Amino acid sequence: MLENLKEQICLACTRLVAGGFIVGLDDRVSGIDRQGGKMLISPACESDLDVQPGDLIVVNIETGEILAGDPGDAKTARTHLELYRAFGDIGGIACISSLNATAWAQAMKPIPALGTIHAARFHGPIPCTRILKPEEIKADFEINIARAIVEKFAMNGIIPLEIPAGLVAGHQPLVWGETPQSAADNAIALEKVAKLARLTLSLEPYPRKLPDELIN
Repeated sequence: MLENLKEQICLACTRLVAGGFIVGLDDRVSGIDRQGGKMLISPACESDLDVQPGDLIVVNIETGEILAGDPGDAKTARTHLELYRAFGDIGGIACISSLNATAWAQAMKPIPALGTIHAARFHGPIPCTRILKPEEIKADFEINIARAIVEKFAMNGIIPLEIPAGLVAGHQPLVWGETPQSAADNAIALEKVAKLARLTLSLEPYPRKLPDELIN
C-alpha cells in the first residue's frame, strides 16, 4: 500500500510539474494511508521533474509529527493534513498555482459551471473561500487555509468528491481526489475549466445559468 502510494505521488508530481501546474514553493502533492496512520507529501518540487519515493516527507496523521524527511516542511503539511481529517473520503491532494485557476482565487471569485466540460468533472461552481481574518493569518495560517475550504463546503452542503477543488481567496487552489493520481487529473481539469470560464465570460459577460438537468 505505502509503496504504491509513493509511486502515485511521484508520478502525479512529475505530471503536474511538466505541465506547468506546479510553479510555487508551496505547491505539493500528497497521499494518505489511513490504515497505516501516515500521510506522504512531496517536497517543494517546482523545478524538479524527478521526485523519487525517498524524497517524500512522511507525517503521522494523528500527531502531525514528521517521521521522515525535512522537518521544515511541517507547516505546509498541516494544510493537507487538515483537509484529510475533514474530508474522510479523499485519498490524494494537489496544491497547485496554475495560471488561470490561481487568477480566479486571486480575484476571490468562484469558477461558474458554464458548460458540460466543467460539469463532467465538477458538479457545480468551484467555490472560493472568504478572505482569512487577520488573526487567522497571523496564527496557524496553513491550518486556517484548509479550515476556510471546509467551512465553505459545509455552509453550502457541497460533497467534496462531487466538486473536488476549492479556491482559497487571494491565495491559490487546492484539488483532491480518491488517489493522488485522481487529484492530479482534477488539477489538470481545474486549470482547463478555469481558462474556459475566463474566455467564455470575455465573449458573454452575463451567460445564462447552465440548467441543473444538463449539469446532472
